[in-house]
Amino acid sequence: LHPDDLPKRDGAARDFYEHMLEEAAKYVNPKTGKNEPIPVILTVYTAGNMPYYTSAHWLSTSWIDKMYQKYPNLHGIFSTENYWIWANDIENKAADYLKVSAKNGGYFIWAEQNNGSAIEKAFGKNGKIAFQKSVDKYWKNLIFMFKNTPAAEGNDSTTESYMKGLWLSNHTYQWGGLMDTWKWYETGKWKLFASGNIGKSQGDRQWLTEPESMLGEEALGVYLNGGVVYNFEHPAYTYGVNNKE
Repeated sequence: LHPDDLPKRDGAARDFYEHMLEEAAKYVNPKTGKNEPIPVILTVYTAGNMPYYTSAHWLSTSWIDKMYQKYPNLHGIFSTENYWIWANDIENKAADYLKVSAKNGGYFIWAEQNNGSAIEKAFGKNGKIAFQKSVDKYWKNLIFMFKNTPAAEGNDSTTESYMKGLWLSNHTYQWGGLMDTWKWYETGKWKLFASGNIGKSQGDRQWLTEPESMLGEEALGVYLNGGVVYNFEHPAYTYGVNNKE
């Protein structure tokens, strides 16, 4: 679950998340009539967790701990896309997220692009080693994923290499990919619609036109290299193109 379409205020993400956790915990399979709780992952840190970008800003570690204990269907928490706002507290927060997840048998999943040496900074390049020390203790509860936007900078290969290396060296339990359809726009596919750059404001054509089969091909590349965790940005929009409901 991602909170960024919610109001940017205290309580918005908490209320939404707990409501969805409750709904998922009570799910009854209509075919069997049995309660089959739906696993949930919560986004707790994104875009530097700035209050003007995300209502995740107000989620505390103590609240996350409470949700883990109250809802067994909460399987993990998620951080993504912080390379462009590398906040001063991110290493310490990531360390806390990993620790509280390990305490409750969940996973801390981090999706990032190595723009501005983001992954290197996460592991102490700036002298902040809290996350690195937490990984040494709790790496079996960590999953690192690449995010392949922004695409124009050309950091995809190096980012993916870090994920493989962290996995092979027992610094992360698993690795995977967050495939972002925005790269269809970022790599100039707007030329399909106009001779000049149509920008980001003219509907959803720029990213929704990436063929869905390409997302599967990207996931297959992760799988063939040992990764088993997959996600992609704009899933509801993409799959919703031919689903009027």
